[in-house]
Amino acid sequence: MIDLDELNCYSWTSFPYYLSVEVAENSFVNSNFIIKIVGSRERYVEFVRNQSDYQRQLKIIKDLLLE
Repeated sequence: MIDLDELNCYSWTSFPYYLSVEVAENSFVNSNFIIKIVGSRERYVEFVRNQSDYQRQLKIIKDLLLE
């Protein structure tokens, strides 16, 4: 599982496009749509951080159940 701080540099993610105010040339990502739903870029980052924490907790629970 990739760390949230590394996500911005990870090659196979659209995360940086959602943080950038400028629209990247030849980008298929429509970040404005999601940002409007969430409310702001800061709230989007908070959402991703919360989901990342949630996934880590689920993994811990899963590992405990398998023991």
